[in-house]
Amino acid sequence: MNSDDPALQDLLARIIDGLTGKVLGNAGVLAPVFLISALAIAAAIWWRRKPGQGFFRWAFPREIWFHPSHRTDIKVFLFGGLLSLVATGAGIVSAAKIGAALSSALDARIGLGPETPLLTSPVMVTVVVFLVLDFCQYWAHRLSHDWAVLWPFHATHHSAEVLTPITVYRRHPVDDLVLQVVTWIVTGVVLGLVLGLSIGPVPTAMLGGLSGTYYVFNLAGANLRHSHVWLSFGPVLEHIIISPAQHQVHHSCDPRHHNRNYGQILAIWDWMFGTLYVPRGREDLTFGLSDGQGNLVPQPHGSLGRFLVEPFRGSARVVRRWLGRRKDPSGQEQE
Repeated sequence: MNSDDPALQDLLARIIDGLTGKVLGNAGVLAPVFLISALAIAAAIWWRRKPGQGFFRWAFPREIWFHPSHRTDIKVFLFGGLLSLVATGAGIVSAAKIGAALSSALDARIGLGPETPLLTSPVMVTVVVFLVLDFCQYWAHRLSHDWAVLWPFHATHHSAEVLTPITVYRRHPVDDLVLQVVTWIVTGVVLGLVLGLSIGPVPTAMLGGLSGTYYVFNLAGANLRHSHVWLSFGPVLEHIIISPAQHQVHHSCDPRHHNRNYGQILAIWDWMFGTLYVPRGREDLTFGLSDGQGNLVPQPHGSLGRFLVEPFRGSARVVRRWLGRRKDPSGQEQE
């Protein structure tokens, strides 16, 4: 099918609409419906635990909501909102173009189209695309920890000393760009395969399924992932889905929690690749940046300016170390 075909263009338009809805549903985790759902879940937890203080004092402690780290979160949120929207828009357009090109290439190579679809089940397509996207987000997140040149940018997110729902937006533009590039390239490839192998009503149903998946995820307490409210799904379910408690563990300074629970929605990738941590009970956590022994290091991102500039310096130091390595006559690497 030619990429200029009206039917394909109409399909791509629906893909863009659907992906926009998915992304805004994910990025708009502070939407009133998701905040209300998180508040309702927190109220149920408060009622069950009976912590001995009023609900609002327990849910909105001054030491967290007036903490300097939270003030930095707000500044980054206000600064990064516009940049995030631009990057997301560019990513959606790029994914659509990659999808159209790959779809046309598949049709030209193997002659598939509306008359000969290989993927005909909306459920099958939805599951495949969701799994690939979540797998992609796992590895993009993991690489931001494992690659020394990327870590200084992702460290801005982990430098939060207290967690509130706004902390989800505490991301350096470079860190956000890496995630966007990886996610949307894979999205374009996957959509191209879907378009090439199943033209018809399947993609529309797929997008509805994807949007619904992220909506339910946000509704089920996604805002509690960045909070002081401990919500565990239990050891069985936490091998499948990342709970708010597991993501709080990901932010912990404790060495046994380092490099654990990278998953966005699914925990199966952490389980498969040996990075899963399932808490056996409620744990007391300290947030922020720490060394390999769990000792807190000074906050390097106390202002918006330092938040934006310091990661470039840290990444440049890594690059200089790489470039400064040389081999001595014995063949050993030296600095």
